[in-house]
Amino acid sequence: MRTVRLAYGETGLDLRVDPAVTTVVTPRHHQATEPPGEVLRRALRAPVAGPPLRERVRRGQTVAISACDGTRPQPRELMIPAILEELDGLVDLDDVVVLVATGTHRGNSEAELRRMFGDEVVDSVRIVNHDARDLSSLTWMGE
Repeated sequence: MRTVRLAYGETGLDLRVDPAVTTVVTPRHHQATEPPGEVLRRALRAPVAGPPLRERVRRGQTVAISACDGTRPQPRELMIPAILEELDGLVDLDDVVVLVATGTHRGNSEAELRRMFGDEVVDSVRIVNHDARDLSSLTWMGE
């Protein structure tokens, strides 16, 4: 048996696999040539397709930002502040909500949200854990 570490949660998950029936494909890691936050900000300002974020959002609109829950590796601590910077001056922070896409997982605790997003984001915008079991919070959009 071989042990493979999966990116899962805060610490990862060890999985034992039989090499006789399993192929493990490991991606090559590349060293970033620029700080990831700068690359993200540039992409928000000059996306590959479509207008920049600031041109898509109109002054006074409400904004929902979807983010993966704690079971998925995602650079939320870089993404959300960069998006909020682009929205600065267009929308009030009271009109921004971050929706944590939990799927059928449990909601994240406040401590987990602070680890995922950082104190500044948690203290400045509303963060909602999606709850797929709460039918009153869902809207039927048709077939």
